[in-house]
Amino acid sequence: MSLLRSCFLQIVTSADGEESNFSTEAEMELLPRSAVLRYRHGEGDVVLRIEERAVALERGGDYLLRLNFSEGEALPGVIGLAGAEGSVETKTHRLGCSVGKDSVLLSMRYTLRFDRGEQEMKLRLFARGKNHPEEK
Repeated sequence: MSLLRSCFLQIVTSADGEESNFSTEAEMELLPRSAVLRYRHGEGDVVLRIEERAVALERGGDYLLRLNFSEGEALPGVIGLAGAEGSVETKTHRLGCSVGKDSVLLSMRYTLRFDRGEQEMKLRLFARGKNHPEEK
């Protein structure tokens, strides 16, 4: 049984050693071994699907982004801006996640490959329910 709840979301990313911190209110749907997070980032809506061994990110709005992550794999992705779409690839070196009764932890290290180069990325995500409702 899943339960949709409001949560506090914090994401710390590092791109080639440059760290940035983002936090917001979000919606979190928890299942026994997976979670779905929905939130706004700038002018875009983001859906993040987190499973034990895979993560999928979809962003729509001012720009389009579809990325997939699975430890040890290189997977295709899409980035789009002003109606034009291009290809990207994620090579996931490490993916660890923990889904609890009221929280989600995610840690990833990956390489984002573009047509003209690549970027070394790290991501740490923490989401925690605000109301801590009792599950039945």
